[in-house]
Amino acid sequence: YFPAPLLRVDAQAGRAREVWPVERNALRQGQSIVYDAARDQWIASFASSHRVVVVSGATGAVTRVIATDALGLRYPRGLDLHPDGLHYAVSGSWQDLLLFRCDDHRPVPERSHHTLFFD
Repeated sequence: YFPAPLLRVDAQAGRAREVWPVERNALRQGQSIVYDAARDQWIASFASSHRVVVVSGATGAVTRVIATDALGLRYPRGLDLHPDGLHYAVSGSWQDLLLFRCDDHRPVPERSHHTLFFD
């Protein structure tokens, strides 16, 4: 549950560098990571800090930090690319499933589901 830096590893150079050291507490409890090859970006979820982070594959720069709790999704855990190739889904720990656009990372409320996953 402790924060750990998000690293980008350069396999050819044999070294790693921190990608996102700025907001250290947002790096708590990393859960899922997917690679969007069509856009050359990595998308990762951090449950305890309610964050989804988008990282450029080409540069290693963080291009977006999404505070999911501000969107009503707490403890983002699972995420996956949607089969349509245009969206990705992020599930909360116990409830809700939000859909986001891959290009601009904006939520798609009309295609999101607000429901409990237990009980």
